[in-house]
Amino acid sequence: MGMKHQIHHGLELPLAKKAIAKAMEAYSARFSEYNPFFNWVTENKGEVGFSAKGMKLEGEIEIIGPEVYVDLDVPFVFRIFKGRAMEIIDREVRAWVEKAKNGEV
Repeated sequence: MGMKHQIHHGLELPLAKKAIAKAMEAYSARFSEYNPFFNWVTENKGEVGFSAKGMKLEGEIEIIGPEVYVDLDVPFVFRIFKGRAMEIIDREVRAWVEKAKNGEV
C-alpha cells in the first residue's frame, strides 16, 4: 500500500534538490539505526527507504514544479507507523527548504 504526501517548496529545481539531499542526510544521521538511504535516480526523482524490525520501507521522492511528492510503500505490519514516518520526513524537508530559502544551504 502506497502512502503519498505533498510538500510545497517553492524553490528552483537545483536548490530544491540540495535541500532534499540535506534533509535526507539529517534524517539518516538522526535515525541511523534504521539504515536509511536516499539517492537520486533521475534529475528530479530519488529513491528513499529504511529498515525496521527486519522489514524494508521504500519509496520515492519527486520534485514537480514547486512541490515535493513523497510516496512510500508501507507493508501492512507498519501501517500503524506510517503517519509518524511521513511526519518525520515532512518536518526534515520543510526545515531544509526554509534553510535553503534563507541562503543557509
